[in-house]
Amino acid sequence: EYRFSGNGELAGHNLGNLMLKALDHLSVRPLEAINLVRSLLKVDAALIPMSEQPVDLMAHDHEGNHVYGEVNVDQLAHMPQELMLSPPVNATREALDAIAQADVILIGPGSFLTSLMPLLLLDDLTQALRRSSASMIYIGNLGRELSVAAAALSLKDKLTLMEEKIGRRMIDALIV
Repeated sequence: EYRFSGNGELAGHNLGNLMLKALDHLSVRPLEAINLVRSLLKVDAALIPMSEQPVDLMAHDHEGNHVYGEVNVDQLAHMPQELMLSPPVNATREALDAIAQADVILIGPGSFLTSLMPLLLLDDLTQALRRSSASMIYIGNLGRELSVAAAALSLKDKLTLMEEKIGRRMIDALIV
């Protein structure tokens, strides 16, 4: 994952997300843009977006203030009181189908607050995970979390937060 550094208007933004945003303007569906990138980079794995509607990650910080955007949520010094998506969106049909058909679901690695938890903010996706009989494996990051708030979480804290969002114990195995 490459993030721009410095103080410019791209500072903190993820290159992959910016590429997908640019390709989104060229395609009817974001999934088509992803498939174009897969083809250009010769990636065999299927990449399915959680949603195809534009959405922003939001949080209520420990003082109750609204925090907008992935970059700003990652900069929080304390765990947010709440994470949410604005506006609320539905998961893609392909994501729900993939969960329903999966034998194994891998969760991670990635930034806990801004990559993993947003998936669990979609009600239809958490319902699909709750119904799934697939084995679920959590994969921890090799490196340290860049988010101060997420870095302060123990493995147990992360598992508890994910399982609270899904509504059941879900992790069958860990790779950490």
